[in-house]
Amino acid sequence: TDEKRCLMYYADSTAKAIKVMRLDGESAPFTFIDLSSPSDFVAAWYKDTDNDLLYFTTGQKSRILRTSIDPDSASYGTLEEHTYGQTNTFMNRVGLAVDTSSSSTNPTIWYANEDDWKIYKATWGTAAAETFLYDASDLELPGALFYHQNYIYFA
Repeated sequence: TDEKRCLMYYADSTAKAIKVMRLDGESAPFTFIDLSSPSDFVAAWYKDTDNDLLYFTTGQKSRILRTSIDPDSASYGTLEEHTYGQTNTFMNRVGLAVDTSSSSTNPTIWYANEDDWKIYKATWGTAAAETFLYDASDLELPGALFYHQNYIYFA
């Protein structure tokens, strides 16, 4: 939610898109980003309101992407893809957390992987990723990750 601009961003799994709607109900929801793939969907996302960036993961194609947001026109910029070093490039990333406190251009990201029951930590734009939590299989896979004041919360 972008309360300052009275906007709410949400993932529509049926339409396979990220949509935007005005919180005051002035206009109908509209498609913000269309994934243009019948097999892809948004698995997790994070809105960085301070830097007008939207981070999201796609389920089937297992990508981590970000884009700038033009708050005045509600349009997006170039989609940037995070490069990661795992050999299995089709990992199902189902959770995403972002820490922009150290760097807004290359923040720290955490993502949960459905295929090996691990949570990984990486810096945006670098191929190196370290295992943050080795085996979450007895905890069920974290579907939601949240970063707050040097802690990662997951559910």
